[in-house]
Amino acid sequence: MKKSLYLFIEFIMILTLIAVMPWNLFNVSAISCCKDYFNKNYTLSGNMAEDVVAIAKAQEGRIGVQLGYTENWSDEFVADCIENAGADSSIVAHGETVSDFESKMRERNAKVVSFPQPGDLVFFTFNHVEIVSKVIDGVPYSIGVSNGNTGYYGTNYCRAEHKVSNTGSVRLYLRPNYKNEPIFIPTIITLLYQFFCHFIRCYFYLWLV
Repeated sequence: MKKSLYLFIEFIMILTLIAVMPWNLFNVSAISCCKDYFNKNYTLSGNMAEDVVAIAKAQEGRIGVQLGYTENWSDEFVADCIENAGADSSIVAHGETVSDFESKMRERNAKVVSFPQPGDLVFFTFNHVEIVSKVIDGVPYSIGVSNGNTGYYGTNYCRAEHKVSNTGSVRLYLRPNYKNEPIFIPTIITLLYQFFCHFIRCYFYLWLV
């Protein structure tokens, strides 16, 4: 009799706990990481920004169901390209929305830039993001997801690089915190110039002494 009473009391306590549980505090994530479904027909160069572009180009024409996505996937595609280029969690993270993805990239020291370069991310005003693939005469091109005029993620596809202006209004460009960006020629020239100036100052100082 006592055992039955104890079991009944435990049952009532469990029901009470379920009733008062703040279920609204639990969020269900719909993140779809599908980097393993990517076409691997590319070669990594070690330059992460360039590799992100090469990876994105290798997916041209593939649709959402081929890549394994189960929802609208413009931000997930970008994140998966960056991960496949060798980036870890200190550089890239998956977001539940495009704006959430942007916030997480900023937390990982991605910087807003005015002059995009290949590998940068371009965010549009209509909740969409793509990868800058090249810049010709100041005109940026990008690679990303097209909705295919169907409105269904499964038939959305990765289209070939195209002018950014043909996609929509740009909200901002974001440069991920790539760890192995190359030293550009202007930077080398600046360093050599600084070294030369320092050498001249030291020379005249010793000559005067």
